[in-house]
Amino acid sequence: MKIVTCRVYGGLGNQLFCYAAARALSVRNGAKLKIDNISGFINDVEYKRTYRLDNFNIPCEKTNTPYSRYKLKILKLLSRYFKIGKNRYIQQVNIDYDPNIIQLKVNNDLYIEGYWQSEKYFKDIEAIIRSDLNFVIPDEVVNLPLVSKIKLVNSVSIHVRFFDDLSSDKTNNIPKDYYIKAMKKIEKKVSEPHYFVFSNDLDAAKKMDIWKDKKVVFMFDDNFKTEDYIDMWLMSQCKHFIIANSTFSWWGAWLSKHKEKIIIAPKKEIRYGVMWWGFDGLIPESWTKI
Repeated sequence: MKIVTCRVYGGLGNQLFCYAAARALSVRNGAKLKIDNISGFINDVEYKRTYRLDNFNIPCEKTNTPYSRYKLKILKLLSRYFKIGKNRYIQQVNIDYDPNIIQLKVNNDLYIEGYWQSEKYFKDIEAIIRSDLNFVIPDEVVNLPLVSKIKLVNSVSIHVRFFDDLSSDKTNNIPKDYYIKAMKKIEKKVSEPHYFVFSNDLDAAKKMDIWKDKKVVFMFDDNFKTEDYIDMWLMSQCKHFIIANSTFSWWGAWLSKHKEKIIIAPKKEIRYGVMWWGFDGLIPESWTKI
């Protein structure tokens, strides 16, 4: 049987994109999928990220890269000169959606590397992806009173992600006006919304002067510590979403099972530094961009 090996790397949101695109490619081609959960993290000195997909219902075997570093360099070089269907190694070269991946016929064992940040890469097998990405959540979290509250009210997840220092002139942070406009749009369509705010800097999020007269719960205001996949699961339990320029909240919204969910995303295009956002294919057509 042909084997597609997927290199997984980056933070949790990007790891999910790596997986979903490779899973779709393997299903379309009747190939077995293996996950390289090692090579993408052994040199991640700056962020110290680790493989996080064990917290989902993913059925694939884990492995290391099937190639030595030397052979991988050769395959990367050769991939520039052969048609995409002839390669044993494919690396994403452009952040925008690439329809060639959808049409790709896997003729040999293949190693694939890239973030592939678009629903279009796996939309045709959405049911499989959703099944694979069922969270494995401890009972003590599932039974939290807060989870019951999220389900009982018209819950709106808001993700406030800080990438840069607030005093920086050139920032990847989405301005507060985005959140103001997004909440106004939500309040025109949703009766008595309750906002559940997630942030990598909760103190800074609290200081934003946009919460007055809102029903707001800061996750977690009592210094209760959770892991990243639990935060994403909690996001996904909400009914509606105001996401940041973040693949983390992108997936929190996408994985929600609420049929009438409203998802609002930043339309700002960013193509510099470590943050890329708003490029072709990233935001699904059914989502609202502000």
